[in-house]
Amino acid sequence: MPIRRGEEYLESLRDGRRLWLMGERVQDVTTHPALAGCARSVAAVYDLQHDAEYHELLTIPSPGTGKPVSRAYLLPRSVEDLAGQRRMYECLVRRAGGVAARLPQHLATVVLGLYDVRDLLGREDPAYAEHVAQYFEYCREHDRSIATVFSDPLHHRNHAVSKQEPLRVVARRPDGIVVRGAKGVGTQAPYANELFCMTPPRPDLTREESVYFAAPVNAEGIHVICREPLASSNPADHPVSPSWDEMDSIVVFDDVFIPWERVFYLRRSQAIDLAFEARLPSRPRSCSASAPPLPTPWAPPLSRPSRRPWLMPWFTSRPCGRSSRPPRRIRFAHRPAWPCPTRRCHSRRGPSRSSAIPPCCSTSGSSAARVS
Repeated sequence: MPIRRGEEYLESLRDGRRLWLMGERVQDVTTHPALAGCARSVAAVYDLQHDAEYHELLTIPSPGTGKPVSRAYLLPRSVEDLAGQRRMYECLVRRAGGVAARLPQHLATVVLGLYDVRDLLGREDPAYAEHVAQYFEYCREHDRSIATVFSDPLHHRNHAVSKQEPLRVVARRPDGIVVRGAKGVGTQAPYANELFCMTPPRPDLTREESVYFAAPVNAEGIHVICREPLASSNPADHPVSPSWDEMDSIVVFDDVFIPWERVFYLRRSQAIDLAFEARLPSRPRSCSASAPPLPTPWAPPLSRPSRRPWLMPWFTSRPCGRSSRPPRRIRFAHRPAWPCPTRRCHSRRGPSRSSAIPPCCSTSGSSAARVS
């Protein structure tokens, strides 16, 4: 199938996907008042590929069939190839007024990048490199719309990490794997045909969680939970939000089966492949075994308990005459000094960290302490 038209794209979204918005299931993305505007805008981009004015800018001949395919899947081999892709992206973004960042052409570059590192994936299993090449050709020849999900959903810090549900492999079968958990943020997921799932490296990543795969949005067990929409009920006053609300969502995988040909990486052992993870741009510094730990910022202890510690002075003044040693000149640019209302002590100098507020500075002391 060569490049699609807008109507063909909209028809592909009517596939029985499990999409939830404001607690209700969306039966048809293309007709829902809060979602239809952006779906039509993306469909117009597909139609633009058939426009004679933009056809050469947005498409290239397929290296396999010779039919026109999206220029986003061009493997750049020269400066001119890169310049042509830049002109394509610039045209599409300017046409949308700079508010469209997840168009099908943009997200196709993620698959292009996966194809570029297929040799690293093949170190774990040579079949993974073949799976990536096949998936790259499938997306290019069928003009698929892709959404990426890679971050773990935010959770409450008071809840134990063991009670969370990160995406992980729960079963391995001869014909594929079964995954369970949640991923976010799935921008443009309601308008996509494919979900490309990745796992950024972290120090406590287990082999069941280190998995790369792709799945259709309408696969059994996938639920797309959208955020609150930005589309206004009065599009005349708010023309941008109804047309380009690139919906964000959390994708829940409820025992979803993934065939092996759509699995691109799955770590076999508990040992981390540092050679592979060093190539990932999202890899944090702390994941490296040789990287030193980050220093813990020092904070002086409070002199006494407080219900609102952010209002407590970190350095108070030492009363005059209590010590022959001059007060220490300790200052922090982001911590104002504690002023003495009686002006009987050093109002601009700091005491020892263990001393409490002197009586002359206490608002509950003598009457002299209440002098303004």
